[in-house]
Parts: sequence; C-alpha cells; structure tokens
Amino acid sequence: MRFLKNKIMRARHASEQQIDSRNPIQDSPNLPPANVKETVNSPQMSQTPELAQTPKLRKASDSSIGGEYKGCLKKININYVKAIVSFANSHIAIPYLKTLLQSENVRFTDFTNFMNPEKVQINGICAFEALITIGKTDDAITAACKRMLKALSVVFIKYFSVNWIIHSKLTNKLAYLKHRFKILRRIQNPEVLGSKGTKADD
Repeated sequence: MRFLKNKIMRARHASEQQIDSRNPIQDSPNLPPANVKETVNSPQMSQTPELAQTPKLRKASDSSIGGEYKGCLKKININYVKAIVSFANSHIAIPYLKTLLQSENVRFTDFTNFMNPEKVQINGICAFEALITIGKTDDAITAACKRMLKALSVVFIKYFSVNWIIHSKLTNKLAYLKHRFKILRRIQNPEVLGSKGTKADD
C-alpha cells in the first residue's frame, strides 16, 4: 500500500515539474501570438511600392487626357459655329425658317441680309454668342433675325449635329459628341454662360 502511495506521489511531482518548465505566455489562450502587432501595423505589409505608385500614374493619365481635350476645344467650337451658320443658310433649314419668318413677321431677304455679312466674321463661340444676343441698340428686324438664328441653332444641335459629326471628316468625333450639350447650353443662355467662357472657348 505504501509502495502504491509513493508511486502516485512521484508521478504527481513529475507532472508539476513539467508544468513549471513551460512558458506561461505561450500557453495562455487569452494573449495574442508573438509579434502580431508588428505584423498588422507594419508599413511594408500594409502598402507595397506598386500600390503606392498607382494613384499617381492614374492621375497623370487623366490630366493628359484633359489637356488634349482642352487643346482642341477652340477648334471644336469654331467647327460647331461654322456648321450652324452653314445650316442656317442651307435649304435644309428652309422648312424651319418659314415658320420662324411667319412668327417674327420678317421677310426672307431681311434674314439673308443679316446672315451674309456675318458669315465670314464669325471666328469663335464668343463672336457667335454676340451675334445671337439682342443688344439695346438693335432695331426690331435685327432682334427678330437674332432670335431666328438662335432658334435655328438649337434645331441644328438637337436634330442635325449627330448626323453632321458622324458623316463628316472630323477627327476625335467622340469629343464633338460630348461637347454638343455644352454648345446647346451656351446657345440657349448666351447672356449667362458667355461671361464665364475662357480663352480656349473663343
């Protein structure tokens, strides 16, 4: 009996020594693993050099596209103005022009006399806006002709500009398609938007 007790005591003593020899930090389930904080917050792990450079490269690409569009903006405006003037003097505009002549009580020769001298002088969107903006010194016929040209311009942008862009020899046709709504807004509100134009818009 004594032999059995001694054997149990030796086994218990050996078990206690084995537990004491362990590392208490590693065996505790409530503590995080070693170096976990450094791994999560390490700048090398959170952002690699390739990811850090990606926003800069994308920003440079966007600015180059915007610069290219701004560089051809003046040419786009001039081509739109020339197309509008050509439309107003063409036979395609006659059905619309007849209705406008009746509503404004103006003769056809009055409108052609108004358009012919100005056809060569228009060299930008600002000059065209001045042509369709009624001034204090304009007489009744000139004011009526300006309203008619403005109405014809809206008709062209809404119903004929897409066909003109697609079937013309213009380069960068997508830029012309995107810009047509801005042209339409400037024609409809030349007094408000004309003062906000930049040199590139002239």
